[in-house]
Amino acid sequence: MAGRPGPRAYLTLGTVAFGAVDTLRRSLPESAEVCGQVLVAAGPKADLSALGTLPDNVRVERSVHQPSVLDDVHVAIQHGGTGTLLACLAVGVPQVVTPQGGHQFMNADQLARLDLGVVVHNDAPAGSVAAAVRRALSNEPLHARVAAICAEIAGMPSPDDVIETLTHR
Repeated sequence: MAGRPGPRAYLTLGTVAFGAVDTLRRSLPESAEVCGQVLVAAGPKADLSALGTLPDNVRVERSVHQPSVLDDVHVAIQHGGTGTLLACLAVGVPQVVTPQGGHQFMNADQLARLDLGVVVHNDAPAGSVAAAVRRALSNEPLHARVAAICAEIAGMPSPDDVIETLTHR
C-alpha cells in the first residue's frame, strides 16, 4: 500500500459482512479521501473483485491480526460488532460505525448515545463516511471520552484475577 501523509485507518465489516459490498465500496474511497493509509480486513469470504479499482493508499486483506492493527491506527471504520467495538475502546481508537445487521445496530446506538463514536447508516448520503471520519479524528471531547473508557478498561481486573476472586468466595 502506498501511503501518504495523514492518519491511518482500519476498515472492517467483521468476518460476516452481511453481503455489504456496497458499504465497503462507499466506505473505502471516502476513508481514503481523508486518511493517508487505509487497511481493509474484507473477511474470509469477501469477493475482492467486487470492490473495483481502489485508491493507491488502500490495502485490502481477507484478515488481519486486529490487536496489532489497532495499535497502529488513528481511526477504525467498522460494523459495530461487539468484539471490534470493545477492542477499539480498549486501545482508545476513535470509531466510525456502519452497522449492518443484528446486534450491531444496538451497539452503534449505544456508542452514539455515549458520544464515544460516530454512526453512519447505510441510507446516509454520499460523503457521510468521509464526514464521520473527519469528525472522529478531530473531535477532542470524543477523544477524551474514549481515552477515559480506555483507562477504565485497563484498570479492570484480568480474567485470571476474576477467576481467583470467584473461586475463593
